Amino acid sequence: MKRKRKPSEKMNKEKGARKVPYSRRTATRITSIVFFTVILFSLVFNVIFFSKYQTIRNSVKAQENSIEEELNQVHDSNLIHSHSIVVFTDQFLQQYFGIPESEDERKKRLETLSTYFVSGYDLQRLGNLDDFKGSRVLKDLQYMDTEQISRNQANVHFIAKYEIVENPGESKEGDNKENDPKKVANRVEIVVPVTTDGKGYAVYQNPRLVESDLRTTMNAEPNELEGELPTSSEYKKLQSFLTEFFTSYGTSDEKLPFMAEVERGLNDQILQSVTIRQVAKDHRASYRAIVDVQYQNNQTSLNSLYTYKLQLSFENNKFFIESME
Repeated sequence: MKRKRKPSEKMNKEKGARKVPYSRRTATRITSIVFFTVILFSLVFNVIFFSKYQTIRNSVKAQENSIEEELNQVHDSNLIHSHSIVVFTDQFLQQYFGIPESEDERKKRLETLSTYFVSGYDLQRLGNLDDFKGSRVLKDLQYMDTEQISRNQANVHFIAKYEIVENPGESKEGDNKENDPKKVANRVEIVVPVTTDGKGYAVYQNPRLVESDLRTTMNAEPNELEGELPTSSEYKKLQSFLTEFFTSYGTSDEKLPFMAEVERGLNDQILQSVTIRQVAKDHRASYRAIVDVQYQNNQTSLNSLYTYKLQLSFENNKFFIESME
């Protein structure tokens, strides 16, 4: 016969049983959500990180390229303004203007010129010399200016003096034409387009002749000397002293060191006149003067006028020239 369980025993058993707040399925779901969320955030973080990294890398690379380009520009610019570009152009023009008479020497000239031009330059563009029976000789070169036109290009200006000697053709019997060579001297301003690769120079176009007018029309305001005007007595003493000084200065006589701080004077210049254009003195008994001095060459009757700016001191009732220019 089955024993009937008492209600108190059933309640005690239910109280002793462990209660699980979540099921295994719920725990697995939460774990999966957390796992995939971490992975997702990790991927997003990596994408953002690598995107930022690539942006910074590209920025740094761009800055490096910019700095390198600027350094190259500075280097090229230094080469453009270097005196070496003048030396290069001078050497080029020596070869360019020198045209020999013989055919073999002319071929050698073209070979030499090819080393000055950029690679592949067509030297036929220099002109056809087949009809020219003579020679051209460079007499003098004078550098004028270097005009920078880009980062690595410049126009180099020179003054060239040359002489052309052209031989006449064979005269026919009874022809009265003179057989003497024809000589023509000329003076031109020539511009040579030069480029650089940072290592050296090359001519990239044919030279061209120009005519620059270096003169200008302008007004120059006179520079007035600051200070007090000397008295009439001081002016006469100064005039007398300057006449004596420039007389000695024109011939470099033995009295010159006692009147001025100069190493040496002139030779064979006879004083004609001294004109004081401006004079002023300050509180330290110091004088400044601008004077026109006219000299005549002792060997000829040629007169020349010169202007001097003087700084004088006055001590013990005597003038002394401290500096002159």
